[in-house]
Amino acid sequence: MKMPWFIRETAGAVLLLGVIIYLPVVVSDYTAPETMPFEPEANRRQWIKLFPSNPETLQAIMATVGGQLKAIRNQQFDAAFQFASKGIQEEQPLDEFEEMVRTHYRPMLDYEAIEISNSLDDGKQGMIRVRLSRNRIPTAVYSYVMALEEGQWKIGGVLADGPPAQPASSQGGSQPSGLN
Repeated sequence: MKMPWFIRETAGAVLLLGVIIYLPVVVSDYTAPETMPFEPEANRRQWIKLFPSNPETLQAIMATVGGQLKAIRNQQFDAAFQFASKGIQEEQPLDEFEEMVRTHYRPMLDYEAIEISNSLDDGKQGMIRVRLSRNRIPTAVYSYVMALEEGQWKIGGVLADGPPAQPASSQGGSQPSGLN
């Protein structure tokens, strides 16, 4: 007894579709390594415990961040670059640093006021937040990652925190002296 053509064609299509779908799975399972070829160097559960900075550390971190921002605003990129950590200075030449600031951190070129939060640190690395504003309107908020190198706090990285936070009467900030 002969099968009707539509059953034969449907069965063939289902078989072909099954092979197309299942064959890559079988091949990838066969060729995939059983274990990762490398292990991550850092412990995934490593945490950095930061505490509120003491007054001397806060002043030193504020001086570093404020000094770099003032140099950038004054278009003194060579002076601003000196506030960066050794790692940044080794990884990026001065002209790329200047281009990065002009491209990705434009509010640093034209601010009128700085508000700096209290800093957190562990004695070797730290963090501080900065809000820049112009005409009393916030233009940018940044988180600075700080590194203590040879007794000096240096800037290890700057992260834009999205749209600037609107000023609120309950939020307080510190303004480093001599920055305006």
